[in-house]
Amino acid sequence: EGALADPGPRGQVEADIAEATHLGILRTPVIFVNGRRVPDSSVESIFRSVRLEFDRLGLEVDPDLEVKRSDD
Repeated sequence: EGALADPGPRGQVEADIAEATHLGILRTPVIFVNGRRVPDSSVESIFRSVRLEFDRLGLEVDPDLEVKRSDD
């Protein structure tokens, strides 16, 4: 019942689910960098994807940029 009983929100939820299914999104979070899906949500994968996108665009990445975890 509640909000999902209203066809407005239900329709939006169903549209969101359909779009996610179309995009192959099966879980959250899913991260995209310039429209390209990051393989997983680890910090390393996100940084790798950003660096690859910088390379693709011919942009420089600060060579001192490092991935550091708070538990390291």
